[in-house]
Amino acid sequence: MRLEPLSTFTFQYVEYEHVQRWRDAAGPAWGRGTGAFAGERLSGDVRWSNHPSMRSDGLALPALRGVIETPDGGKVLFDLTGRTAWLSQDGRRVGRQLMMMLLESDHQRYSWLNEAVCFCEGVFDPAAEASQIKVYLAATDL
Repeated sequence: MRLEPLSTFTFQYVEYEHVQRWRDAAGPAWGRGTGAFAGERLSGDVRWSNHPSMRSDGLALPALRGVIETPDGGKVLFDLTGRTAWLSQDGRRVGRQLMMMLLESDHQRYSWLNEAVCFCEGVFDPAAEASQIKVYLAATDL
């Protein structure tokens, strides 16, 4: 297996709520937003929602689902899960994101995504409530 660049996914929250049920940051959250995929094989505008769990050790477990609307009229649904760990970068706190993405489409041009698995890495900027994620296609020779 090898990882091939597929797209860059950028997104921004337009709404976010977090319920802290415990003394630490643990608890459920919900948000929604907009964004874009930019790549040669997959690009378009994005609408999404996220229902992450915040763990007591500080990790966030995103559960982001949405739709990519491609310039040629296609629609690609996606499911993004993984982990966001918090660290210091250039003197500010950011989330390092390591995730997996599944995509599905009934559009002929994007039907190859129905069998694809993607791995993602990115950075979430909590001050801007925005993220930039590199999406890599897991390609095999089988």
